[in-house]
Amino acid sequence: MSNLTKHLHRYDAPSLLALQKAISGESKRRAAATSLISFTEYTYPRYQAGSIHHQIAEQLERVARDEVDRLMLLVPPRHGKSELASRRFPAWYLGRHPDNSLFLPRPASRSPRILGAMFATS
Repeated sequence: MSNLTKHLHRYDAPSLLALQKAISGESKRRAAATSLISFTEYTYPRYQAGSIHHQIAEQLERVARDEVDRLMLLVPPRHGKSELASRRFPAWYLGRHPDNSLFLPRPASRSPRILGAMFATS
């Protein structure tokens, strides 16, 4: 790295800013591959993780590491379960384990509305 810093004076400010942005983007991409919260922030830039989200992600990451094979998230409504467990986790998990499969049940009360909405738009 010191060899690189010796030659930085040769580049103009816009080039250095572009390099800095590229390095930052690559750093975020690599973090997204190893952390569910980082993946969620990378794919949904407006996402703001609170302590409950970190706790949910920690449990989901245990599933990804095969430390548990079944998980129930008993969290009150509107606390971010769906965003992490139903939307982001499957994409993150299958990106890391493309040959595996997931079973993600939904509450029975929500299923008809979701299916109805899907068919109404097609």
